Amino acid sequence: GATDVETLQAGNWITTTVEIVDDHTVRLITEEPFAGLFSRLRSTIIVSADDLADNAEAIKSQPNGTGPFRLVENDPTRKVMEANPDYWQGAPQIQTLTWEFIQDADTRLSALLAGQADVIDRVPPQHLDIIGADSNFVLSSTTGIESVNLWAAPGRLPIWDESPEFREAVMRSIDREALVTGLVQGASAVATSFLPTNTLYHTNGEPAYTRDVEAAQALLAEASAADGGPEFELWVASGFLPRSEEVGAAIVANMEEVGLHPQLVVTDVAAMIDDIFSETGTGALYHLSWSSDGDPFNHAFVYSETFAWYFGDERLQELIELSATTLDPTEREQAVADLQAHMWEQLWQVPLYNSDFTMAHSAAIQGLDVRPNFMTQFYTVSISE
Repeated sequence: GATDVETLQAGNWITTTVEIVDDHTVRLITEEPFAGLFSRLRSTIIVSADDLADNAEAIKSQPNGTGPFRLVENDPTRKVMEANPDYWQGAPQIQTLTWEFIQDADTRLSALLAGQADVIDRVPPQHLDIIGADSNFVLSSTTGIESVNLWAAPGRLPIWDESPEFREAVMRSIDREALVTGLVQGASAVATSFLPTNTLYHTNGEPAYTRDVEAAQALLAEASAADGGPEFELWVASGFLPRSEEVGAAIVANMEEVGLHPQLVVTDVAAMIDDIFSETGTGALYHLSWSSDGDPFNHAFVYSETFAWYFGDERLQELIELSATTLDPTEREQAVADLQAHMWEQLWQVPLYNSDFTMAHSAAIQGLDVRPNFMTQFYTVSISE
């Protein structure tokens, strides 16, 4: 491997040996079959060993790539790129591409409307109607390969760990359709699996777990929690996911209607991460997301024993591993279907929705390719007069 340092992303790979065949060819040998290899390679940075030999840190400030644009200015909040005339598919039509980091969404909107920006990304739901009503601009949207869940921390709420009925009661208490249509909006979609809709071999789970107050209350009774069970904390991170505070408040209201006793905790991402991994953490459910590149294993492994969300479900671990090591497409499709069915039945976490990914741009911009893996292709862009 390239490093002996253990990293989180190592869990998304199978141990691989690289052999140099000639100046333009390498051979990759995995310890066991790895169906997601090509998907992983697509998002893996590959650099020259010579570039790293003298100063491995230099790659951070002097990147060396083969893409359609060359980095010519590299300020912390501003990146200027120029067309690469030697790009293997031919030079892009845009000569200069400038990226500026503007954290505040209202400021990004103002820059677009004033003509100071040609494109803005991650348009929040409150700006969709404003931009959509102006014929000078275009909204380009897709449903992201991102699962927004209520992530349950093992050991924090014993009834969650022990009672499938309690977990299903929580699931049936939430009006997920209302979250999507009323709050998150755009191209977001109700989760129908623990794998996002645009994931390879995605299948819809059955039952649909639509909101059903009576069914939720009956399930609580089966879980010996007719009184709603114990109080628990539901954490949301302000400013992280679109309308996170409003989403959290709506979920809490839904839960309270069926008799559950959630306490909403509004914080920031750093404090949430600290609470998740702290031995003295108090949160039970966390409103967070996980995105991937469309390969089922690359998304499912967040639920594996590698991560903090694993409840010791050995069958789940086995199915996740099968999704990685099964090479025959038909057999792999069945393995991934079995994985999704098992996760949908167990409900160790609460799948809410798949994220919206919307870019807004001037109507003069043609060919912008907005992709569900949250990448945007500018190589295909042209600008009309």
